[in-house]
Amino acid sequence: MKDIPTNSQARAVIPKKCFSCKTSRSIYYLIQSLAIQAVIILVGLTIPLTGKLAPAWFIYDLISGTCAMGFWVLAHECGHGAFSADRKLQTMIGYILHSFLLVPYFSWQRSHAIHHRFTNHISKGETHVPLVVGGNSISENEGGDNELAIAKTIGKNTFGVLQLILHLIFGWPAYLLAGK
Repeated sequence: MKDIPTNSQARAVIPKKCFSCKTSRSIYYLIQSLAIQAVIILVGLTIPLTGKLAPAWFIYDLISGTCAMGFWVLAHECGHGAFSADRKLQTMIGYILHSFLLVPYFSWQRSHAIHHRFTNHISKGETHVPLVVGGNSISENEGGDNELAIAKTIGKNTFGVLQLILHLIFGWPAYLLAGK
């Protein structure tokens, strides 16, 4: 554990400018995201809605969704208080972006703060709660033994790739739909 820096040691090597938010830069990124998404929408309007062009629509969806992720990043920063020192402006932009993304701003802000406080905590986390070997199924998620057995059987790397695929294809949509 001696090779892990303390918080103060880590902060000492990060430039001071990284600890303050610049509203003009945040607004620039917001305008940039809006402009990019507007161009993508304009391109999408030129693609006929036919079955033959389904592959083009698939590519369009990937590009549009990837670029629209910029809105989520900005909304996320608003929720963290990192978009602007002007709290009213930050709250307004965060609220608008979250509304556009169909995510309630203030509820998300609260639950996300709890998420950061207790991420990977064995019993207090809301999301990303690890399975526990010999878990008691009351305050701990049992099933860690099964995960270890599967990882041992198929190999750690294969298990890692499988976890990644399952989380992205099934876990993330299930979390969005059910909240767990």
